[in-house]
Amino acid sequence: MTNSMNGSFYMILFTLDLNISEDTKVILVFGDLLTGKHIRSLLESCTEEWTLWQRFQFCIYVMGLFHLKMAAADAMWHIFIHPKKTRTPTDENSLIELMHEVIQHIGIVAHLDCWHIEAKKQIPGVENLDDFAAKKLTSETLQEMTRKISKESIAKLLHALNYGDIGCVETCFMPWAFIFQGCGKHKYASELWRYLENIHFVYPPGLSHVIQMNILCNPTGKRHAFRAIDWLVEHNNLYTKYLNHQKARILDESPLLEMFCLEHKTTCHSPPKMKVTFAKLSTYMVEHNSNMFVAGQKTKYIVPDTMGKGLQAMVFEKENRNEMMGDGETEDQDDEADVIDDDGSLDV
Repeated sequence: MTNSMNGSFYMILFTLDLNISEDTKVILVFGDLLTGKHIRSLLESCTEEWTLWQRFQFCIYVMGLFHLKMAAADAMWHIFIHPKKTRTPTDENSLIELMHEVIQHIGIVAHLDCWHIEAKKQIPGVENLDDFAAKKLTSETLQEMTRKISKESIAKLLHALNYGDIGCVETCFMPWAFIFQGCGKHKYASELWRYLENIHFVYPPGLSHVIQMNILCNPTGKRHAFRAIDWLVEHNNLYTKYLNHQKARILDESPLLEMFCLEHKTTCHSPPKMKVTFAKLSTYMVEHNSNMFVAGQKTKYIVPDTMGKGLQAMVFEKENRNEMMGDGETEDQDDEADVIDDDGSLDV
């Protein structure tokens, strides 16, 4: 296996057979959606060539999950924070750069609140999580409760990425594809569907396994510290610019500083202590029944069913395509529906 770094994408060369030959090598290229667009354009332009090498058939594009994570945070910002009805006057300066931590912290407390609610339903005498922990339940009971809670709560993409659980990450792709479709991020939705189709139906098992085992990395070797390959690329690019005496320009222009936590001149600082914040957030969720249905409860803002909207749009799009094909439209005209303005760059 050979690694090479160049520009804004990451390439890994794998040999799928011990007999090293031209048709058993692939190069995995990790990058943003714009990188994938260029690679597919290259492959299409070389389809008339004679050999596998000349057709660049060995070149396999893999969507970078760091850019997907940023697009997901942007979608959540537009759904829950951007509408004026969701904010108070003190929240006018809410920044999208903070959304990654907001999603992670609220997700942790929301899961704890779900455990609290489920424990009160199933176990007599449990009023809080301390009482639940004191019961010392068996692993079978905890697993049964976990399965029930997982059906009633949304899987957290960020949590799965940090833990390096690629299987859980892939289970999040379909719900997020519908959310992206409903938010207007059609290119991300299409890329998620393309990834799942290729991994589970198109690529041979060996290639699918290689992609799944290398789409995430753990630069520090610590627990729960997995990162996407394109995150590592952007991180190294940032240091390269710094070493090339461009520090002043980076400080003025780069939006990546907050994401990589370089404002304190180091990436080795300890994580923040969130015990007090989590306790306040948990109290708020309990008081307002955030994860429980209460008949007659009112709200200033009704969260739109973005996932349902995306699913509906996908169904209508398929029906429209079938009608166009029935009317004699060509496949080339059919493909024009996938063209959108989103280029998949860091500016989500």
